[in-house]
This record gives sequence, C-alpha cells and structure tokens, in this order.
Amino acid sequence: EEIIFAFDADESGKSATKKYAGELNKLLPNINISSLNLPLKDINETAQTHEDEAVLIQLLEERLNLFLSTEKPNSIEKENTPVQNQQASSLNTSNPELSTPEFVLG
Repeated sequence: EEIIFAFDADESGKSATKKYAGELNKLLPNINISSLNLPLKDINETAQTHEDEAVLIQLLEERLNLFLSTEKPNSIEKENTPVQNQQASSLNTSNPELSTPEFVLG
C-alpha cells in the first residue's frame, strides 16, 4: 500500500508534503509514502498541458520515495522496483513556456 502526494510545486506544496508525510509516517509506518515531482504549478496544469495521460504515468514511475514501509525488506524492494515503460520514459514533460530549470522534469 502507498500514499502518493501531488501537492502544488510551490514552497507551500513542498512544505505540506513534508509535514503530512512525516505525520502519516508516524501514524501508518507500514505504508510507503511518496511524492510526484511536478514539472508545472500543479497536477491539473500538468495534465492539461499534455495531450495524453502518458505524462501522469511517467510522473508515477519517477515518484520520489519519502518513507518506505517498515514491513519485510524483501517486499519493499519488489514494490518499489520501477516499471520500465519505453513510451513513458521517452516522453518530453518540459513546458516551453517555462524557462526555469526547476520546472523541467528530467
């Protein structure tokens, strides 16, 4: 089981992710907690500026693990092994309207 945060990409969103990930980790130590690294302002803007849902699949595959389950170590490795999807891995998620590096998903 996993909780995936997709708060806004601004400082408030990053602060909320850190705060609630820490609180949930204390309450639910057997749950993986991760976060999407959004290339734009929020998940809605990211979805709207791309023609299909492949960008969302890529973001899920490249999510950042914040806290891993404290259950069996072998099962953690299996659960967190990224699924390689050739179509998603070659997807360009950058937005030409934004020129600052922090908005470009690498």
